[in-house]
Amino acid sequence: MTRLTKEGMIPDDFYNIVIDKGCIDCIFSEPNYEKSEENFKNALNEVKKVMTADAVFFYISTSKTEQKISLLKSVFTGNIEIEEISKIRLILTNII
Repeated sequence: MTRLTKEGMIPDDFYNIVIDKGCIDCIFSEPNYEKSEENFKNALNEVKKVMTADAVFFYISTSKTEQKISLLKSVFTGNIEIEEISKIRLILTNII
């Protein structure tokens, strides 16, 4: 996972909120399971580096893999809340 911007590297302890919707899931889909697990954990560590100490990480995934939860807990210590949502309703409105 790259942390390059036009100005250079994204500094550590930079973001208060990080949202992932499917990007890290793609990393986990490596055919070689051991490599997939390693890539997933490396990606989570990169996310953790750029988060402030009190930041919130929203990891949105459609898969129900206990292994991913275990890896998330191994990287992100402290208060971890996991909420399963069965239906997601998206409401779009026109902005004038």
